[in-house]
Amino acid sequence: MVLLTCVCSGGEVYNFVLEVTSTVEELSVLIEVESGIPMDQQVLTTPNGVELCNEKTLKDHNITSDTRIEVRRKQHKREGGDTVDGGRTPHPGMSLREAESRIMELFSAGSEANQHPLSRQAQPVAHETDSSVQDLLYEEIQARNIDENLATALEYVPEAFATVDLLFVDCEINKVKLRALVDCGAQISVVGAKTAELCGLMRLVDKRLSGVVRGVGEEKTLGRVHLTQLNLSGLFIPISLYVLEQQHVDLIIGLDQLRRHCMIVDLKEQCLRVAGVAIPFIPSSELRDDGLQISPQPTSGSAEDTSAAREAPSPVVTEALPVVEGVSGTFTAEAPASSDMSTPQKERAIESLMALTGAEREVVVTLLEAAGWDPDVAMTILMGD
Repeated sequence: MVLLTCVCSGGEVYNFVLEVTSTVEELSVLIEVESGIPMDQQVLTTPNGVELCNEKTLKDHNITSDTRIEVRRKQHKREGGDTVDGGRTPHPGMSLREAESRIMELFSAGSEANQHPLSRQAQPVAHETDSSVQDLLYEEIQARNIDENLATALEYVPEAFATVDLLFVDCEINKVKLRALVDCGAQISVVGAKTAELCGLMRLVDKRLSGVVRGVGEEKTLGRVHLTQLNLSGLFIPISLYVLEQQHVDLIIGLDQLRRHCMIVDLKEQCLRVAGVAIPFIPSSELRDDGLQISPQPTSGSAEDTSAAREAPSPVVTEALPVVEGVSGTFTAEAPASSDMSTPQKERAIESLMALTGAEREVVVTLLEAAGWDPDVAMTILMGD
């Protein structure tokens, strides 16, 4: 590749990058496009005065490195012996050089919008070692490499340009039907304030854990629901959720719950596996064009439809959240009625869990109530939380 700096007699400068195997005719075509000088009227010469032949290549003229090329118009004589440039009559009293410069000035004024940015600079002739020329050359090479890379990708991996649908699963919280986004890139699981209100979770939000979550964007979190039950195809699992002020997806199952319940994202079978249960991902045909679900709908179907929402950023906690000693608040987990257990049985369960965990009585009682007085479930909640 060589950089050819073509300088017209009027002072215009054009830069072209060509292979040494390119013909002079190819260079003339580029000059005609940029300057408007027809090929048959061009005279191209090297700095040492050698005129270039259209049929020969640059290499034939020993042009193997960055070179400056002089561009002139051919001159011919009309009847009467006057020498005219390009068939135009010079202004009376003008010398040949002045007439030539004037013609080039008038011509270039009409084609200024189509000239290369470098040609618009009415400055001394740019040299190939000029930093601005080097920058332009680098940009051209980079753009060419990008285009070649794009063409290769389109040929060999066209599937890379297809739209990939997000992974949603059907679920329920407190008998309210939702569509949860399975997001391995989200550090925490979140729910929108509107969805939390519809599911009856706002009364359980611990505002001491409010803060800011950042991912692709930034969003304010109103607090945390320490425990609720998520129904996945009949499988009830305990889940903790942060409530976002503005969240346009019903629910995001983040990495915290994926790891806590050892969930498996099976892309081959297109399902989410939890404790041996396969929850199929929602087919793309059932999703909106943007791949996201609208507001949640209760089982009764009484919820109002809202417009389709845009994708919300995957939440990642970046601000330290306050540490809460113990567990407070009322849990919404649907547990078996505690009346089936007698007071002595409850006391034994409390004492057993206190001995195993070292937690205080109030914390243990709260956990057991949320777990339906099942010590194993209570231990799972405590360890996972």
